[in-house]
Amino acid sequence: MTIITHEVGNITTSEAILPNWWREVDQTSFFAVVILLVVGCILSFTATPPLAERLGKAHFALAYKHVFYAIISLLIMWWVSTLKPKTARRLTCIIFVGVFVALVILPLIGTQHGKGSTRWLSLGFYSFQPSEFLKPSLVVVSAWLMCGQFDHNRHPGVLVSFILTSICVALLMIQPDLGQSITVIIGWSAVYFAAGASIPMIGLILAITIGCGILAYIQFDHVKARIDAFIESNFGSPDSSGGIAEPMTQVGFSQQAIGNGGIDGTGLGNGVVKWYLPDGHNDFIIAVAAEEFGLIFVLIISLLFLVIGVLTLKRLNQQKDYFMRFAGTGLIITFCAQVFINLAVAVELSPAKGMTLPFISYGGSSLMSVGLTLGLILCFSRQHNKASITE
Repeated sequence: MTIITHEVGNITTSEAILPNWWREVDQTSFFAVVILLVVGCILSFTATPPLAERLGKAHFALAYKHVFYAIISLLIMWWVSTLKPKTARRLTCIIFVGVFVALVILPLIGTQHGKGSTRWLSLGFYSFQPSEFLKPSLVVVSAWLMCGQFDHNRHPGVLVSFILTSICVALLMIQPDLGQSITVIIGWSAVYFAAGASIPMIGLILAITIGCGILAYIQFDHVKARIDAFIESNFGSPDSSGGIAEPMTQVGFSQQAIGNGGIDGTGLGNGVVKWYLPDGHNDFIIAVAAEEFGLIFVLIISLLFLVIGVLTLKRLNQQKDYFMRFAGTGLIITFCAQVFINLAVAVELSPAKGMTLPFISYGGSSLMSVGLTLGLILCFSRQHNKASITE
């Protein structure tokens, strides 16, 4: 009888794992991510054919590849969200070590893929972008270090995480990758603000960010060209005839696509600007969406991102554990910053930075990294019976 009771108890516990996770997790944000992934898959079938044609591939070859990585992203998100916070922290720290090593060797063996920046490591059958995985892993490591300062007054957690972040930003600037550098700084700053930032450090962070931007403008031609194009398109640049020169950049094509779409769009597959927009499948995917589905569709996408951000911050505010609160805040702010930067570039509120739109843009590294990011966010924002990292 004792054996039977013990076995039944084990079965009950095992069967309760999934229901317990579903009760604890942010269900609304989970469904919002699923919807975004579905939207990204639909858009990939209309946005990737121009690139496939340029590469000499089958019409929907890249779209099928996007769907594959979208499924992988969803599985990563679900699996990570089921982990105990302590296990998720350890896993992410291991990922950070691997990513850091990859960033160090990237200038030596990395590839550009015609983008003007050495951002990818090629394994022959697959190329990945280490900086995509740096964003969530560095946030978690920084949150862990800062928590150490709360537990031990003399523990230099903030200083160590600041030095570590500075080294990572320097490695990103070598590529160069200004967009990811800014996002990394935003992520660390969010963790630090959640932990209680001092005024002098806020000023130092702002100075470093501005300094990185100025250095990138001076040192890298493609960064200078993007910023100059942004300034000229907004404030005008006189041409030889005394008029205003307006070269058609990617941002120009993006605005044209948005204008063509109007309120309800031209219809799936009927967009024309995507054939002239080199990065219409990733950095400017929202322009393709706007042309073919219209303004209302874009607003719905934006609302889904907003829902994820607001609900996550609300749930994190209820967490008692410092680590989960710090890490979750840094992750969701990093995620939202990436969304904002991508959308701002598309409507010419910011110079082009090569930033993808999470869960929607084409790209294996991007999809898997945001899957990891949201998995960690869902893990740290779960409403456990005992909100403790040791659960």
